[in-house]
Amino acid sequence: MRARLLKAFFASLIPLAWPATLAPRTESRLDRASLPLPHRLVAQFPVGTWIENIAVRPNGNILVTSLAPNASLYEISNPQSESPTVTLHFTISTISSLSGITEVDDDCFCIVGGNFSPSGSDRGAFSVWVVDFKNRHGPEMRRAASLPDAVLPNGATKLPHTENTVLIADSTLGLVWKVHVHTGEHEIALQLPEMSPQAGGNSSALVGINGIHAWKGRLWWTNSANASLYRVRIMPGGNLADDVEVEKVASLPSLIFGRLHPRTWGPRGRMDDH
Repeated sequence: MRARLLKAFFASLIPLAWPATLAPRTESRLDRASLPLPHRLVAQFPVGTWIENIAVRPNGNILVTSLAPNASLYEISNPQSESPTVTLHFTISTISSLSGITEVDDDCFCIVGGNFSPSGSDRGAFSVWVVDFKNRHGPEMRRAASLPDAVLPNGATKLPHTENTVLIADSTLGLVWKVHVHTGEHEIALQLPEMSPQAGGNSSALVGINGIHAWKGRLWWTNSANASLYRVRIMPGGNLADDVEVEKVASLPSLIFGRLHPRTWGPRGRMDDH
């Protein structure tokens, strides 16, 4: 969650650039890549700005949310050009922070927003917002659902093969919410020990499950408490499949504060077969 400056086009899971213990696999482009990966400055924000999460629009522009100093949504246009531009679309005055963002329909994005506190957020302080870029007069934002029982909703991913349904990680409660952004209905989809803030052995930890992504029948997630990446098979409705075990895919030497981006996955559902 800690990224005070957006200094590169984060098109994949950032921690994969660090030394990691991975499950055995065949040689791929990841093996042949030289580290550090190429990068360049795309946009820079004032000191004190906490850029929290990103999503990529169909036109290639980058949307970024801010956790501080306010709840703002920015768009970085033409990020591959020599002179990208940054546009502030919205600042929601009734809340202090925006966190997770994911595309839920064509050029329509679900955003998690609320009142974040580093010392621990209050239950019920967050909601789900939807921003639609298809309106020819400019993007429209609406509050789609309240999350009265959530504590720290964070990473978000669309549930595949559903209409307007998203999965949202609750980093403090160590679970995943399923939210229908049209009706506002929500429920707990998954709650596993590997999602808990206590997974790293620290009973006072506040952040467990962080970035998440649903892809080809599996839910992938990072846990900041023990610096690990996990996956598990899920049903089409987002619940845990029968008789399955959680798989730890990678362990890293540092805390994970990374978003699981859809472009991290290749056509066979692997993280490294682009």
